Amino acid sequence: MADRKSASTDAGPVKKTMKPATSGPTIVGLMASKRLTSKLTSKLGKDRRSSSIAASNVHIDKEPSYRMEPNQKFSSVKARQILEDVLSSRLERYRYNSKFARNMAKVLSDEIKDQMKALHYDRYKYICVVYIGEVKDQAMALTSRCAWDNKFDNSATYTYQGTYQGKAWFCNASVFGVYRE
Repeated sequence: MADRKSASTDAGPVKKTMKPATSGPTIVGLMASKRLTSKLTSKLGKDRRSSSIAASNVHIDKEPSYRMEPNQKFSSVKARQILEDVLSSRLERYRYNSKFARNMAKVLSDEIKDQMKALHYDRYKYICVVYIGEVKDQAMALTSRCAWDNKFDNSATYTYQGTYQGKAWFCNASVFGVYRE
């Protein structure tokens, strides 16, 4: 049986050398790590100074206006018209399926938000909520509650009802326009 500590090949025996066990970092390693950290900190110090100078020269397109009121208020009539147009056009031939209702609600919500953004209400944030469900022998109540300023914030809601092969379903969409001061 061959000895496991040395292996023999055609070229001759191969000897394994054992390295002495070290109990911790060496002096050479410590000195190298100290040089590396000093170089990195000097580079970071230069980068920080140059980035602060560059940041002070940045041109801001919109400076703070300290405006407390919007130039144009959120119109719930226009928002409702968008809701009605999107839901009617997208759901005209829609076949309700509970597996696909979640994805359809996301698609409708994104499209409604995109069309609301196209109205260019300055400094408004839009929240769009879409529910799709099947109508069976039950009742459903959808409510919302928000903390907002009644002078500038508003909302619109539209419900679309459809049927396919005797199955009735509904889609309720709400969009909220919240003014950011």
